[in-house]
Amino acid sequence: MSADPAPVVEEGTRAPSEREKKKVERLDDNYIPVETPGFTVPEGGGIPLGEIDVIAWYIKEVPGKHDLLKALHRLFFGSEGPKRKRKLQLRQFKGFPAGSAEKVSEKLKKYPWTVPCLRDLCKFFDLDQSGDKDSLVARATAFIMKPEATGASTVEGLEAARRPTKKRKASPPPVKKASSKKQKKTPKKAAKKEKKEKKAAKKEKPPSPKPARKARAPVVHFALEQKALLKAQFPDLDKRGLSGKVMEKWGKMTEDERKPWVQKHEEEKKKIEEEDALMDLF
Repeated sequence: MSADPAPVVEEGTRAPSEREKKKVERLDDNYIPVETPGFTVPEGGGIPLGEIDVIAWYIKEVPGKHDLLKALHRLFFGSEGPKRKRKLQLRQFKGFPAGSAEKVSEKLKKYPWTVPCLRDLCKFFDLDQSGDKDSLVARATAFIMKPEATGASTVEGLEAARRPTKKRKASPPPVKKASSKKQKKTPKKAAKKEKKEKKAAKKEKPPSPKPARKARAPVVHFALEQKALLKAQFPDLDKRGLSGKVMEKWGKMTEDERKPWVQKHEEEKKKIEEEDALMDLF
């Protein structure tokens, strides 16, 4: 049988098997979306956060999924925003229109803006972190209304604080040579020891009871929330150093400031007690 004739392609058309390649645009850190549904930058009169060196450095170094960035996006734009565009949109914020200060202040007085969170916010804005909650709210509100560089810190200083300090290597302790008396074992002693070990292995040990589950302490819940931020600020600290930073913050907090994490402890404790009670029924 003869093969089917090849399809005739008219001039100015393409063959059915050919595909046109579309140019794909890659996104970088400087990309700003032209228009995002549901996203509007307030008409403020300050400097965009992305043009303030210290704040731009924090936006770059703090993970995009961090609670501080989510809370900031919610404060500025009314939602946590998409994860991939959250940092890009935060860089565009340049303040609120005049007359919005009271509304911003009221939001900063509510949860999740506790005193430790407000101190982190002031640090993020390169502001003074001292004072009570009212002072921190007033300081942060004034900055948010019209962002400007404070000059309190520099990117060079922040980078220098992250550099690891050189530690002198301790010389290893001298190795002690085992005495010849310990190295030599008589066959009689070796056989006696082996017999003793076999006898001990035959004895069945009663199974140890399972340790009772306990709710994590309030400071542990606090540490879990601070973990990502502290790692971003002090990447060279080990576990002991990071624990020290957490305990330092916890020690400065009042009983009212600790309430959110005490509440989490009580909720976890109640949940464990309910689960244990159900397990005892079966």
